[in-house]
Amino acid sequence: MLTQPVLGRAVGLATSKITRHERGQVTLDAGDAARLAAALGIDADEVFRAWERARTRPVGAPA
Repeated sequence: MLTQPVLGRAVGLATSKITRHERGQVTLDAGDAARLAAALGIDADEVFRAWERARTRPVGAPA
């Protein structure tokens, strides 16, 4: 099972930053997106699309 702490260690990001990325609360830069994509085995564009959905989701809406 991939948890935020495990992912964070794999990509060199704090768990809190991964949480804020997942919620769209902080800007996702190309370097973070590339590292996350590599660790997850997906394309960086997919990471950016997920971040954009989170960033624009109405407050209180389910993920």
